[in-house]
Amino acid sequence: MKILIANGFSDNLRASEDWPGWWVQRVIWFASDGDILILPSAADRSFMDYATKLIGVDLESLSILILPPQVVGDRRVPFVERLTNADFKVALSTAMAGRNVHEIFALWPDAALADFARSIDASDAMPGLSFLSQDGGRLVNSKSVFRAIAAGLRVPIPDGAVCQSHQELHKAIKSLFDISDTVIVKQDYMTGGAGNVIFTSGQTFDPVGARAVVQTPTDYSVAEYVEAHWEELCGRRGDRVVVERYHRDSRAAFAEFSIQEGSVTLGGTGELLSAPFACAQVMPPVGFEGDAMALIESNGMRLAECMATLGFRGRLSADAIVTPQGEVFFTEYNGRVTGSTHIYAIIGDRIIGSGFGHDRIILERIWPDGWRVGSFGAARDSVFEAGLAFDPNTRTGVVFTNAYNAQSQGVMYCIAAPDILSARQIERHLAELFAVDTNARLPPLPIEGFE
Repeated sequence: MKILIANGFSDNLRASEDWPGWWVQRVIWFASDGDILILPSAADRSFMDYATKLIGVDLESLSILILPPQVVGDRRVPFVERLTNADFKVALSTAMAGRNVHEIFALWPDAALADFARSIDASDAMPGLSFLSQDGGRLVNSKSVFRAIAAGLRVPIPDGAVCQSHQELHKAIKSLFDISDTVIVKQDYMTGGAGNVIFTSGQTFDPVGARAVVQTPTDYSVAEYVEAHWEELCGRRGDRVVVERYHRDSRAAFAEFSIQEGSVTLGGTGELLSAPFACAQVMPPVGFEGDAMALIESNGMRLAECMATLGFRGRLSADAIVTPQGEVFFTEYNGRVTGSTHIYAIIGDRIIGSGFGHDRIILERIWPDGWRVGSFGAARDSVFEAGLAFDPNTRTGVVFTNAYNAQSQGVMYCIAAPDILSARQIERHLAELFAVDTNARLPPLPIEGFE
């Protein structure tokens, strides 16, 4: 039996993190019959039923437990308190019913999981417990720590620096402007580009991978801006920021590894698309030069092996860019179950099967702006009735990847297809079902001139 914990970022790193209930429910893809699922809020039963049918798991065999509320009155309750709440522990003990726990599987490597594992006499079921217990999850998800590790391993990274103050940041930007007119400043723990700001001494342009482009043509304007916006740039938590040379028109890719006791293996690869924030993934990447992907995989393996030596166990994604000149630079690593893991490891390897990566690719998409649907069930039924749902015989079609997101009124999805052009054609049919704004455009694909 496994215990699957649908947790988000550590409360200590992102105090605003509320673990959106729809997003962390992707943990269901990793379930087996008889497992226990721990969720932060009520389950989207329609999604749970849909996902378990695809992976051949009996939903009724699962025990789904809901953590106590995150907010009580004016107080935010830390994850560790929710997980060790007396009433919750009684419910967990009942669900366990004397069975042995052979694995504790969590989306985020929170230090509190070590105490949790010990409290239920399942320390052996928590891979990398010693590293985890000393807040190791912070190290394998920090952009600033990544730069130190990568530099020490001689893994190529963009020119740049780690800064602790606005004075250091001003100095670093000034130095980078000597070799480039554009740099990017990144919050240490934010994801998807939402914590990034681009600075340019030249003409402004639409941001890709950042929330804004700031025009700072003079040294004085740089100093003035970073001093006035320092708390915003670092995330208002006194954290460090990373500043790097920004290579325009680059393509972003990842190689994700599984780090187990005694082995490090390549799990999957993909291209990351942003417009301006993360909007899609293509797995495996399409149209990259072979040398570029070989470098990403080999250097990614070096990073993963280093983290394995330190004692980390789990998934580690190494992210890189390939510049228009063909140069490869690594930008960060992510030591957690990412938003890619269930796509390649479950939907790709298990549902599509052996043809994944050979005669089938996956285009995964965040719900596009201008699309609306009322519920997960409504999305599922619309796609099925239109004949667009995944067909195991042809190994093509739409798979919904997560629970319903009430804020965007949509559901994340992926498309299995022989190639990227075929995936786009299916996506156009989806637009006919869900687009309410006739001016809405699908974000670009990684094929020059194709729309």
